[in-house]
Amino acid sequence: NGTTALDGQVAYTFEGLDVDARLSLEGFDVDFGNEVRVVLNGASIGFLDVGVDNGLSSDDFLITAAQQQAGENVLEFVQARNLTWTWGVTNVRVEADADMRLTPDQIETGSFGNNFDGQTDADGIVKAAFTGTGQDLTLSLQGYDVDFSNEVEVVLNGDSLGFMESGVNNGLSYDEFQITAAQQQAGENVIEFKQATNVTWAWGVTDVMISENEMADARLERGVRDNTDYGNQFNGTTDPDGAASFAFVGTGEDLFVFFEGFDIDFSNEVEVFLNGNSAGFLDAGVNQGLEEYQLELSAADLEIGDNVLEFRQARDVTWAWGVTSLEVDDTPFV
Repeated sequence: NGTTALDGQVAYTFEGLDVDARLSLEGFDVDFGNEVRVVLNGASIGFLDVGVDNGLSSDDFLITAAQQQAGENVLEFVQARNLTWTWGVTNVRVEADADMRLTPDQIETGSFGNNFDGQTDADGIVKAAFTGTGQDLTLSLQGYDVDFSNEVEVVLNGDSLGFMESGVNNGLSYDEFQITAAQQQAGENVIEFKQATNVTWAWGVTDVMISENEMADARLERGVRDNTDYGNQFNGTTDPDGAASFAFVGTGEDLFVFFEGFDIDFSNEVEVFLNGNSAGFLDAGVNQGLEEYQLELSAADLEIGDNVLEFRQARDVTWAWGVTSLEVDDTPFV
């Protein structure tokens, strides 16, 4: 494409990632297996594979964390046969070595693990890479055949986030973890799902996603009851703006929200919003008391990733009102 490199070398620099990395590129007109040498910080890490004559071919290399330097690293492609030959590289990229790459609010639907949808994984580790966002994140996923609460550990940049919950035998179960901004590194981050019991067992992950946490009064975890009181003049609470909002993760299925409403006196007093769209008003309940409610949220109205459910006092923000005992799940509450 009109380029010249009379010394037979093309060099790049990149910042060390502190994790194993994958170098990917396309090589142009590489005719021999010893033609273009790849050099990292002065040490050879191999040659580009033979590719297409006068065409492009994909290639990649593993660069371990130990091979990288803290700070600047130098990557060189060196024409080792004849400096006058036609050759080249393009689409060069260095990123964390991983089974999947995550982008906020985009779900990874592939199947990863061992004896799960035909997958095999001899080392018992599935890696997911993402770029640090500087914001708190929710990691959500479906775990396959996780039989024990100490079976699959979730590790971020070498530090444990805890274990996946035991779920359905030979089936899928939802799980999620919080990743704070302080736990993330600038640049590349790696999440590892580690089979900690027996690497030959069937296990896996799918529907993996990271979501940036919305500004909300609280976050609802699937299947976990939040017994905090929210509202105004409700067990000592005050709420001058007349709104209480809750973030939760949607995964493309219908969801149900259980809660108790306090002192809802009128059927047009407390309006419910889902992702900014009105979902109607709460029915009138018990004066100065609690009434049980259940909302059904259609998958068609939910986002993949973070959603926000908001309760707004629509009559008078100085009135007593509130919500408590909130829980979100994929099955109705009896």
